[in-house]
Amino acid sequence: MGLLVWLGLAPGEEDKKLKKILKNSWENIRVSERGGVYIDRNEVAQSPEFQEAQKKASDFMKKYGNRPLDL
Repeated sequence: MGLLVWLGLAPGEEDKKLKKILKNSWENIRVSERGGVYIDRNEVAQSPEFQEAQKKASDFMKKYGNRPLDL
């Protein structure tokens, strides 16, 4: 580990892994100075993963509705 990485002035291995993950995920993504991640909501809504999750949630609500959970 170099001195600049140790001081937080250069990217470490975790930073490089995160950058690779973000680069290979969404097209319109940005990270703020404070580390907030912003993704275009329309792009998310159009993704097959979101549409599948939305269908599963809809099917769940049709099956169980607003019944209280038996804990």
